[in-house]
Amino acid sequence: MGGKQFAVWTYDTSLIPEGSSILTASFNGQRSGATGYGFLKFMSSNTGTISTSSGGYLFSSGMNQSVSWSSATNFSINLSTSARGMLLDNQFIMVGAYQSSTSSMTIDNSEYAPKLSLLVETPEPVCEADFNDDGYVNVSDMLELIESWGPCFLKSCDADLDGDNIVRVSDLLILIDSWGTCQ
Repeated sequence: MGGKQFAVWTYDTSLIPEGSSILTASFNGQRSGATGYGFLKFMSSNTGTISTSSGGYLFSSGMNQSVSWSSATNFSINLSTSARGMLLDNQFIMVGAYQSSTSSMTIDNSEYAPKLSLLVETPEPVCEADFNDDGYVNVSDMLELIESWGPCFLKSCDADLDGDNIVRVSDLLILIDSWGTCQ
């Protein structure tokens, strides 16, 4: 690309659950060749397509993270906080690798192609209609809702599922919609 040896990969991040936090992220693979300095570039994308234009845009405008390419065959580069934040922006993230101080580096793209490794903290699933916390929305929860029927003045109102301070049909419909095993 314009006389530069710049490699680009794209990773699908759509399986990261909504509301998750990325605790750690690293770019791992195998390389050969000379040691030297360079950088990784990051860009979030709505498509997983790699083209000359997307690679050129990544090279010139992507977020930059400096790298010291060591003599080791295996590499593991921890992504910066800013790069980790990009993982949740769109469905794909593009990662580009460049060695600026020498032109004799090869990154293995066979079975040892670079991988993006993530440690993700996912939010606890909410099952607000499971009043007795047994993992199921069932008859016992429905009976508890019926027992709480009416305005929520001087009583606990866990059964007010729609937040209007009255336990009524709309709350019963939410409970029925949640019926079964909690996710």
